[in-house]
Amino acid sequence: MGAPFHYVALTAFCYATEVKERVARALRLAAAGTDSAEMPVSQDPVEGQFGDSLTVLTLTLETAPAIRNFCQRLFPLLLREEAEKRVDDDCFFHLRLSKEAAYAGRLDVVSQGDVITVKGKIRAYPARRENALRVVREAVAAYHNG
Repeated sequence: MGAPFHYVALTAFCYATEVKERVARALRLAAAGTDSAEMPVSQDPVEGQFGDSLTVLTLTLETAPAIRNFCQRLFPLLLREEAEKRVDDDCFFHLRLSKEAAYAGRLDVVSQGDVITVKGKIRAYPARRENALRVVREAVAAYHNG
């Protein structure tokens, strides 16, 4: 099966109490299952709601092999109905992963807490929600059976 996404962006906040290298490691482990220095993580310093400093770390998967590797690890964790709920009208797939679990090398889907957000642009032609849902259904089925 081809890559179901054009790209996948994984993003996490690094708070002042955290070590940036550890959060970057969690992003790499979530994205690829390995802490490869070849996977660049961008850092964007921002100011929090209460004036505290934090950094937004982002890792983007843009190659088909990297996206397929990520999907092979993620989609077996999802049921088809659950995956469909994560598709928006603009053909994006949204998900949250536990940052702590990612640092330990696991992918745990969560709804809140200290998270890594995942946003993938679904490869659907023409780009309509119905087509995106079909792509996600087929991908989940393929990775469950493959």
